[in-house]
Amino acid sequence: MGLLGSNTAAPVQTNTNSVIQSPVIHINLPQPSLPAEPKIEPLEIETLPVLTGVPDTKPEEEPDLRPQIYSLTPRITYVSENDDPEEGNGGIIEGGNSLRAVVATFRMKKPSPDGNDTYLTARLSYRTRENIIIRDIEKEIHRVNYGTWLGEEYNHVKMRITDTKELVLTLQADGSDVCLAVQDNRSSATKYNGLAFHKLEPNADSFFVGVTLVDANHGPVITYTYKIDVDPLRVHEIIRVPRP
Repeated sequence: MGLLGSNTAAPVQTNTNSVIQSPVIHINLPQPSLPAEPKIEPLEIETLPVLTGVPDTKPEEEPDLRPQIYSLTPRITYVSENDDPEEGNGGIIEGGNSLRAVVATFRMKKPSPDGNDTYLTARLSYRTRENIIIRDIEKEIHRVNYGTWLGEEYNHVKMRITDTKELVLTLQADGSDVCLAVQDNRSSATKYNGLAFHKLEPNADSFFVGVTLVDANHGPVITYTYKIDVDPLRVHEIIRVPRP
């Protein structure tokens, strides 16, 4: 039999497109690690123990042992020198008709709590005040270490509760504009030197007198300032300072 008459079918060639898939490979990459948050520890507050019964360590203020003195209204009065030895060792007493005195008046409010007697002397400072180029210039023109107490035997006075004593600030002859300061040297009966007078020359219509009262046991206890007009003679208390 020929080839054409052969019933044998020819093989059919088929083209098969096969796709080869690559296997999927899963790679687990490590995740980047974040910095750990800092751990905040709670603050510990130290509590101090409460102490009871412990005395306060603040020092206590020392008590003021000075006597309490205050001033009354100053005044102007006629005075004279005491020439009668039977009435005391000199000094200045109230009365007369030719000599005027400006006197400051002081009274004791309370004695010293330590029980000591109060013996006072007076220091006086005489000053002028001028206005120079819009500025007040103060100048001391005289000083008295022991002032004169009106009607007293010595240059110091003993004061008890409610006692009133008067201090001579200045003297002026009637009809004159000349003022005098008085230094009292009568410290005791055995040491008698009398009074010393000093003419004040303020070169102004007024001047100032600073008065400091000094206690024999406790030192300065009070300070006042007075303004004195020369013509006519007048006095003004301008500053009140209970304690220096």
